[in-house]
Amino acid sequence: MVYYDKFRESIINLTTRCTLNCSYCFQKKERGDMSVETIKKIILSSLECNKEDKIHILFMGGEPTLCLNNIKTIMNDLKKKRSYGRLYFSLQTNGIGLDETKLKLMKKINLHTSLSIDGFTPEHNKLRFGKNSEKYTEEIISKLPLLSKYSINIIATLHKFNHLDIRKIYDFYNNHKIQIKFNYLISELDDDFLLAPEQVSDAYKKLGNKSSFLTKLRRIQENQDLNYMWCDRYPCGAGINTFGFDVNGDIYPCNRVIRFNDLRLGNIKDISVKEARQIFSNKYLNELKRPQKTCDSCYSNRFCNRGCLLQRKIENKSKSEYVCKIMKLIGRDIINKV
Repeated sequence: MVYYDKFRESIINLTTRCTLNCSYCFQKKERGDMSVETIKKIILSSLECNKEDKIHILFMGGEPTLCLNNIKTIMNDLKKKRSYGRLYFSLQTNGIGLDETKLKLMKKINLHTSLSIDGFTPEHNKLRFGKNSEKYTEEIISKLPLLSKYSINIIATLHKFNHLDIRKIYDFYNNHKIQIKFNYLISELDDDFLLAPEQVSDAYKKLGNKSSFLTKLRRIQENQDLNYMWCDRYPCGAGINTFGFDVNGDIYPCNRVIRFNDLRLGNIKDISVKEARQIFSNKYLNELKRPQKTCDSCYSNRFCNRGCLLQRKIENKSKSEYVCKIMKLIGRDIINKV
């Protein structure tokens, strides 16, 4: 078993409660919080699935900082386990209500934190709705010294309201000594905000070698990084390296697909992560591994996952073509020129 065939990550959706209502979020219905017992069971089962390597536990939501006390309790309890040293914890937050008290706690319990914001102006964050959205940008910008002090990095989503300013956004946070990376939308929930493939490619062009995404793809292209996982290889890491857990404990092969009931593998109360991995392998893997003939001769196939295998199965053909066009443009116009 090579590195990228091993289970390495559990993404745990702690709550469906949130302080915002972002248009591209897949958590649209409030269904409460995950119980402490369920969270512990997921983590312990994750450790059993791979008894050798570090396991990444990513807390998401909803807004996971609403469950910060539960996280603290769980991490303190798990410290008694011999295998605790193999766990790497992180959390992704929108930053609302984040203060130095919480940041100190996160640092004390070794909880690595990323903050999701799409730029530095209200226009950049136009897709972030809810009762706190009006002053959202202002609140986060006021916290930049704290974010830098506690090494909080930024994750931004590219869309029609911010893509032209991608280099300005990068420079803004870089000048505040805060790392930032950019994702682009592909879900069927995002049709109103999707960029054209050319716009995605042009945005990454503006970043050039400042883009961690492009740097990673170039390393793969040049055979410098063969242990890559998750989305940037074929087959992708869904159901192999990573699983997503819904707030009720349901297990899915990827956090992106927890809204698709036909891809539910079971519930952590009834099966282990190892068993979920076997169910996925038996039910989906051989079908999803089937190569696309048109991909074999493509100059981007070295670092492309051939359109996201799960997406190719559950979403319409045009969406697969959308990602395909982006990867072709990146391969042709960027990777060999960064």
